[in-house]
Amino acid sequence: MAAVEHRTITVVVAGSADMYLDAMGCLLGEQTGFEVLSTEGAVEDAVRVARMQHPRVLVIDLMDLPADPCEVIRAVRSASPETSIVAILPNGDPFAAREVLRAGASGCLTPTSRTRHLVDAVWNASRGEQYVAPTLAVALADVSMQNGNGDLTERENEVLRLIALGYTNQEIAGTLFLSVRTIETHRARLQAKLGMHRRAELVQAAHDRGLLG
Repeated sequence: MAAVEHRTITVVVAGSADMYLDAMGCLLGEQTGFEVLSTEGAVEDAVRVARMQHPRVLVIDLMDLPADPCEVIRAVRSASPETSIVAILPNGDPFAAREVLRAGASGCLTPTSRTRHLVDAVWNASRGEQYVAPTLAVALADVSMQNGNGDLTERENEVLRLIALGYTNQEIAGTLFLSVRTIETHRARLQAKLGMHRRAELVQAAHDRGLLG
């Protein structure tokens, strides 16, 4: 049986007060398989760093950003297309989160979720998957529904089907090879989109959508 290759996930952290910058760098540096290439105090340096170091993931704190965050994200993506971006927003504004994701970010966190969810967000971004802090994901789902876009994504349909079959969040995570927190995010978003929270309602929704065969 061939050995599985484990590639180091290179990370750069940019644009935060020194206290948070160092804390995020230390947190990520302690994770097996992560390598923090540098921490940059100014968001303006993010494009330069991405162009020079080509990290797998750039964590960018938009708390004190003087420029348009979407322009910065697009510039980073242009300078280093292989770099995924996790953005930390100054608040839980779902409209700002939607624009940042549309600009090319793979993940969105808030200041209050940056410690608890940072590792999962970086891990998902390194695999090309999206990660949004659960509370922000719910707010985003509400915005989608208000704009007539309440359809579930393919991944959310997968999670809905497994919920209907009686799987726990941990079992769904193992089945889909995702973290439990990622499943919590998907579950919160699909529940918000459907306006349903009881399992019986979700089972009926899965049946109505033809997800149960």
